[in-house]
Amino acid sequence: MNLVENILNDYVALQYAPGNSNGIEVFCSFSDLKRMFKRVRDQWESVGCREPYASVLSDPKYRMENIDSSLKEFIETGRSTINKVKQLSEKNGSPLPSGSMLELGCGVGRVTQWFAELFETTHAWDVSEGNLAECKKNLVRKSVNNVNLRLINGIADYADLPTFDFFFSEIVLQHNPPPIQYYVLDKVLQKINLEGLVCFQTVTHHQSYQFDVKSYLSWQHDRDFEMHVLPMRWVCTLFRKHGVALTDVVRDNLGGGGLVSNTFFGKKIL
Repeated sequence: MNLVENILNDYVALQYAPGNSNGIEVFCSFSDLKRMFKRVRDQWESVGCREPYASVLSDPKYRMENIDSSLKEFIETGRSTINKVKQLSEKNGSPLPSGSMLELGCGVGRVTQWFAELFETTHAWDVSEGNLAECKKNLVRKSVNNVNLRLINGIADYADLPTFDFFFSEIVLQHNPPPIQYYVLDKVLQKINLEGLVCFQTVTHHQSYQFDVKSYLSWQHDRDFEMHVLPMRWVCTLFRKHGVALTDVVRDNLGGGGLVSNTFFGKKIL
């Protein structure tokens, strides 16, 4: 059983405890959102300071003790992500804009520096100070000077999002509880310029997954990160709410075993 499956099974066991409600709660109070966000941020601040590269791609060769010899290979993996985005835009007849973009969960800049070649301005946000420190080093190493880095200190920071022409996020949202995913996407989709594009991934289904806010906030564990589900109906609800046409949904394997993960592509039309 892999790490992702262990994490999910721990959480599923909690949700089936007596007294827990059925289903997946997506809405909660702002005070509960803040508590959830702090928990997620603390997790990623810890792992980002210890193993910033391996926290992005979990392979021993990307641990800090080995990264000097594998950094070039690590950064090169970002090229395939960019190519995937380009293919999706071409497939859907929506050329990538060249103005500004937001990358949510930029990590150490694995994809960021490639985006910087395509856009005039890249806004790169992350919850981990350790990851952002490495991202800055990698950008300086490549003489990239059109990226604005931002540390997300709290859930309220999403009120400060800039407007942008393209939004991207991958292997990020899935590590946040459903209420945070919904809240963040709600804020992000408000800020897309007319005819702007979105491309993001999250896990949308697991046959045993449930989420109860009260149970989650009382749950204690020592995992480096969590895996969560945002049902597809809520993603579609947000697209409709903000006038974004959902033009493509592609099944991917980014969530790990037993998890249904999808990449969503859309265009702001209203």
